[in-house]
Formats: sequence, structure tokens, C-alpha cells
Amino acid sequence: MDDFPIWKTASAALAAIVAFKVVSYCLTVVTSPLRHLQGPPAKSIIFGHLRQLREVEGATGERDWLATYGKVIQLKTILGVRAPFFRVHRI
Repeated sequence: MDDFPIWKTASAALAAIVAFKVVSYCLTVVTSPLRHLQGPPAKSIIFGHLRQLREVEGATGERDWLATYGKVIQLKTILGVRAPFFRVHRI
């Protein structure tokens, strides 16, 4: 057992988990069907559209985006994760 200490096993397991998470995240971003939706360009790579959503009073920014890009658009959240955005009209 002295040839392969426990910390080496733990390090290898942690590296494998991190590698799996990174690869699965990259595949999700590349293969997401949301990538085909139009949307405004994000000002920040880290925060996506979150800061832009906080800067605008009311829903004027969202209305402008929907008028420009269509009824369903994609917005980017933290670290570029895509999220659909749409407005529901209720009568």
C-alpha cells in the first residue's frame, strides 16, 4: 500500500471529476438547441446579460429585445449559459 498513497488516489479522482464536468459543460454549450435562437450580444463574458437586465427600469429593455429579435430570444447568464426568454401575454 505504500507504493500508491491515498492522496494520489484522491487527486486522481478529483482530476477525473473536474475533467468530466468541464467536458460535459463544453458539450452542453456546443450542442444546446438554444444556440439557434437570436438574441442581443452580451456585454460581459462572466455575467452575460444579468447586469443589463438590472440596469433597465421596468421591462423596456426586454420589450426592445423582443421587438428586435423575435418572440423567443436567448439570453446568457453567468459564464455564458444560455437561457430562453419570452414574454407571455395574458388576457
